[in-house]
Amino acid sequence: SNVSVAVKGALGKDAFEGALSIPKLALEGEKASGETVSAELKLRGPERAAQANVRITGIEASAKVASLSSLTADFDVRAGDTGLKGNIATPVRANPAAGIYELPRIKATIDASSPALPQKTLTIPVSGSARADLNKEAVAADIAATLDESNIRVKLGLNRFSSPHYGFDVNIDRLDVDRYLPPKPRAAGNGGASAPAAQTDTPVDMSALK
Repeated sequence: SNVSVAVKGALGKDAFEGALSIPKLALEGEKASGETVSAELKLRGPERAAQANVRITGIEASAKVASLSSLTADFDVRAGDTGLKGNIATPVRANPAAGIYELPRIKATIDASSPALPQKTLTIPVSGSARADLNKEAVAADIAATLDESNIRVKLGLNRFSSPHYGFDVNIDRLDVDRYLPPKPRAAGNGGASAPAAQTDTPVDMSALK
């Protein structure tokens, strides 16, 4: 039968509530399958608010391997006038006996809003993949993102859990730094009138950075 759990409580001045729904599993020989698993968490307070929703669909498992056709998560976090929200989705593949876990097709969108941003809002689409081989003590991720006219590629790696060796590689083809900085103060001209800065800002070409 389905399992549903709901909780409510408080963290200081913040109230929180959560819910978890797990459907029954269908068993056929050594295989198991299930419907949608969902979880929700809400946090409300005088200075901050947060909400997250997670859904798992297409659950398939056998004696050696397991997969999820889709793992999705939506989040919305706010503190004062600053907010961060987004969503992420990926299939999941796992072979626990071999110690291999994969997120083969990550798709995400992140939206930030703040009065401190010159453009007030910022949207970043993200894609990539991640893989962990626990028996070989290796974790790797390959992430791509677009920030306005900039294409960003990040590769991360970790080897040897007991004595970690980290790998980090970033490639940014073009980045307009001034777009994300507060406006420069204008110099006062004759009669106290504001005058624009004499120098024009230009984008930074970072195609050689790796």
